[in-house]
Amino acid sequence: MSLDGTNEVIMDVAISNTTTDTAFVTWERTIDRLPDGWATLICDLQKCFGPSKSTEMFFVPPNSSGTFQIHVTPSTVDYAVIHIKFYPTANPNQSVTGVYTFGQVTGTNDLIAAPIELYPNPATSYFQVENSQKVASVEVFNLLGVRVLESTDINNVDISTLKSGLYFVRLLDRTESVITTQRLQKN
Repeated sequence: MSLDGTNEVIMDVAISNTTTDTAFVTWERTIDRLPDGWATLICDLQKCFGPSKSTEMFFVPPNSSGTFQIHVTPSTVDYAVIHIKFYPTANPNQSVTGVYTFGQVTGTNDLIAAPIELYPNPATSYFQVENSQKVASVEVFNLLGVRVLESTDINNVDISTLKSGLYFVRLLDRTESVITTQRLQKN
């Protein structure tokens, strides 16, 4: 990837509604860092919005799926950090936040040698957390932000009782602080 402003980077987030009702979901964007000259765009399942739009409601029809996209067009060697918070429109307290970093960071002592990953993903009956030295527990949330599972066994998280669909997995450290939130596809 060259960082000359011509190569747009797109992060896809799969959104699924496995219920028989239309799901109304709100997203909130917080731009923590966006260098001068960089551009960003958010595309939910209905529309796309520039950086001046920080929140919007969209819907997911029953038994359907789509792709939520975060677009970033870099213009220099630098990095951007964007938080996207999802929650059921009727219940903002049931939220899940994803933190998306675009670009490359160098010269810091906080770099992790290998990223924390969920494996396998997609998963059928279980998943495990790889490169998980700091992870003490996991919480699994459905698309509506409802916690459906908790586990301290990060080497074998049993998801066999969950329905197929998209889930968000919150990884917590020993103090129950959120390390990261990742998506998991359950087949």
